[in-house]
Amino acid sequence: MTRAGGRNFFGKGEKITDFLVKNGLTDNLALIEIKTPQTKLLGGQYRSGVYSASRDLVGCVTQVLDQRHKMQAELNTRKINSRLLDVEAYAVRGLIIIGRTPDAPEQRKSLELLRNNLHDVLVITFDELLEKLRHLHTFLSSNDINAAEIASSLDVGSRRGKGSVRDDGNNNANRPKRGVSRPTTSDILSESIAALEINEET
Repeated sequence: MTRAGGRNFFGKGEKITDFLVKNGLTDNLALIEIKTPQTKLLGGQYRSGVYSASRDLVGCVTQVLDQRHKMQAELNTRKINSRLLDVEAYAVRGLIIIGRTPDAPEQRKSLELLRNNLHDVLVITFDELLEKLRHLHTFLSSNDINAAEIASSLDVGSRRGKGSVRDDGNNNANRPKRGVSRPTTSDILSESIAALEINEET
């Protein structure tokens, strides 16, 4: 969890987000809020074929927007106090992982209309996240590629281009040790999928 700001003179009102992530290329920040697969996305039928958003979903969207507001207002102070100067709030987006996709077509329609008209907040369900991970796992598993070695080679190549690393055959810092196998991205995804499947069942 990360403090997004908002504490008043009496030490109350602190806004805490589940995750605060940074774009590795632009340093732009994003907020991630995670609820549970059991959280309801929609309320009752408002009109024929139209379902309103649930209290939890509306509250979570507002929560993320409030966290963004507080963080942007206090970002410079927090950067100095934390000695983290390589973060920016150019266009902070929010990601909410919540609930499950409804079964009824009219409910799905209402959910899509609602979340696709939200500004700067992306809502994704647990089963959608699980499906994305499965597709990615299938794609990576079809190619016998060690992602850790690729990342290492890209890192060395990038730094070599800047003149900060010279690969003369003796630079073994980024090479896997003999007898030690690094987990591939496929392995990591398998663990993530298993964890999500357990959450789906509970």
